[in-house]
Amino acid sequence: MAAAQAVRSRLAVNLLLLAALAALGLLAWFRPNLEETATYRVSRLDPAQVVSIRIERPGQDPVALEKRDGEWLMSSPWKARAHELRVERLLEILALSARQRVSAEDLSRFELDRPLATLVANGEVLAVGALNPVTREQYVRAGNWVYLVESRVTADVFAPASRLLSPRLLGPGESPVAFEMGSVSLRQENGKWEQSPPPAEAVSQDDLNRWVQEWRLATALEVQQGPSSGQEQAQELRIGLAGGRTVPIRVLQREPQVVLMREDDGFAYRFPRDVGARLLTPPG
Repeated sequence: MAAAQAVRSRLAVNLLLLAALAALGLLAWFRPNLEETATYRVSRLDPAQVVSIRIERPGQDPVALEKRDGEWLMSSPWKARAHELRVERLLEILALSARQRVSAEDLSRFELDRPLATLVANGEVLAVGALNPVTREQYVRAGNWVYLVESRVTADVFAPASRLLSPRLLGPGESPVAFEMGSVSLRQENGKWEQSPPPAEAVSQDDLNRWVQEWRLATALEVQQGPSSGQEQAQELRIGLAGGRTVPIRVLQREPQVVLMREDDGFAYRFPRDVGARLLTPPG
């Protein structure tokens, strides 16, 4: 019994050593001269000039993003506003430089024959392969070359699609001019906010403007697809926008956090309890 365990233990150690040697050999083949100072840009694309992005991952719906009038929008797997900062961070992969590159041959060595993810920016394809176990860098194919780059940047290609949704409850072009919140309504008339019925205590225009501004800038902790049914008893409020459009919102949850669902886009926005409470409580 003890002899068998000893054999198994030696076999496990040998396998680990073989794996480490293989990784080191691959690194040595990929980086024959660590003293080289030349760098190679992964892409010639300027991230600021990109207007279309597509991300494909095995077994998942593709993510499609496009820039219209300076704003990033998602068209797949949902139609929604996109998270501007996270899209910009995603595109940092285009600006990466590598110290070494090799010809894109024998792609299976880098798991690039079947990439873990593919990013297409303005039609240019970048395939993401294996993680090097020694350097913790990632193999990326662009054109006829394979590069070894920082995995910190490539990690964004693997983020779930929901992380690319805009956390802002209202879009940059959505300016509130009216609120209907149960028995209370607020409307902007001639540049001033009027509340009906009037509050028990006098409320300044500054207080009302600050409250409306908090709605304009409301940024969720998390955005997810909202429930399609089963929330008939949830409180509903309506926000009138400049231009005549109305945004219907349901209050799905108040504790331990506040969850507001935009019925027009079907997404639920999760806020800290104190932030949500202020949004749902007009001054006075």
